[in-house]
Amino acid sequence: MKTLANRISLRMRKKEKPKKHLLNYRAEPFGQNRNLPVIKQNDEHKGKEERQIKGEILAKRINMHTEDIKHSKSRGSFLKRGKENDQKKKKAKEKGIGVQLKCQPAPPREAHFLRTDGKEPELLEPIPYEFMA
Repeated sequence: MKTLANRISLRMRKKEKPKKHLLNYRAEPFGQNRNLPVIKQNDEHKGKEERQIKGEILAKRINMHTEDIKHSKSRGSFLKRGKENDQKKKKAKEKGIGVQLKCQPAPPREAHFLRTDGKEPELLEPIPYEFMA
């Protein structure tokens, strides 16, 4: 009877990948979004980029100006919504009622008329399929 170590070493000699049940084998996470850059935005660390490659975090340099750095607009809208929610909570507490603070999807736009400025509207339709033999 072969021991576990012998079975693993035989597989290594055959240049096969060891089976998961024979060895505690953990696959590396490969994928598209694996190495995302973290760019530092203050003047002290301007242009440094940190990237994780095979478990190590390596510092890289990129050429950029401080004027080109822009803050994320999503972060600004998040902070704005937080301030609005605080105001809503205050008003609701004064009135003694509950208030919905979760982000709601935008409702559909109201019906309205379009001006054509004297031009005739054009009807757009898909072209019918014709079989060519």
